[in-house]
Amino acid sequence: MSDLDYRRTALLLITPDAVRRHLSAEVLRRLDVAGFRVAGHRLWHTAPGDLDAFHRRNAPVARDPALYRLIEDLFALGPLIALAVQEGTGHPPYGVHRRLAELKGRGDPAYAAPGSIRKDLRSINTVLNIVHSSDDAEDTAREAVPFLEGGHGPLETGESALRRSLYLAEHGHPAETRLFEDVLAGVRTRVLAAVWGRIQPARRALAESRPAFRDAALLGGPEGSELLTAVLPAGHRLGGIVDPPPPGGECPADRRELELDALAELGVVLDPWERLVLATSRYYPPLPDSRAAGAPPGGAAVLAAAGEAVPG
Repeated sequence: MSDLDYRRTALLLITPDAVRRHLSAEVLRRLDVAGFRVAGHRLWHTAPGDLDAFHRRNAPVARDPALYRLIEDLFALGPLIALAVQEGTGHPPYGVHRRLAELKGRGDPAYAAPGSIRKDLRSINTVLNIVHSSDDAEDTAREAVPFLEGGHGPLETGESALRRSLYLAEHGHPAETRLFEDVLAGVRTRVLAAVWGRIQPARRALAESRPAFRDAALLGGPEGSELLTAVLPAGHRLGGIVDPPPPGGECPADRRELELDALAELGVVLDPWERLVLATSRYYPPLPDSRAAGAPPGGAAVLAAAGEAVPG
């Protein structure tokens, strides 16, 4: 057992989607600016085993085996960093869970407050939402068992050890910058390439007249839906790729499965990031693409533009 006092210590996970997007350093910076300290950490190359208790606290996950598998896929995506977070000097020690929740932001990024981690760094959806933190002392004590108390040896401490873990976690992959509409645009482009040779000249001309054909930035949005609708034959079985639920909408239960078979017939294969982004967005609406408001695309550009955290 850890000797940490979980009344004044919260668990914060920098989850694999944040690690893949190389957002860990920015998360740590925001913790520091907000007046928190990291009392110890553990780097997990893959998630610890036996996470049933962790999953059971989330009622929708516990009820839906398919969503449960998606959470498992998230943890299988790559490394994560578990932090034991405490209040720094000048803050009441027992307010750590409440203040950390405010800094983290609401689970659905559409409702997260400006200045929160999830809002400023652009969580993709309620599953791919950058960080997870425990709600209270009881919650921390339960979730610390696999993430902090499990593993080999004591928790690592000190800033140099934390920076080393961050480097080891993130630099196995280039920074992932594709958000929901970037992923959808890439898949749609490959679908168009796969069917292009079968399209009649009149339909090709119609496709080429569409705005999304001339501007790739539009292909992941409604204009891309119009383009695919114009060129795909009836019975194409790509309904969720052509017409995904809009941001803020809810996907019917019978349309939550990805069209993997139909894509495979065209020779289009999703990489693990694409599959996870699209599949989780069938359950939880993705955040609308910020480029419509003039913000830069991608995780790296968002990180560069992000402002200071605004503690609650």
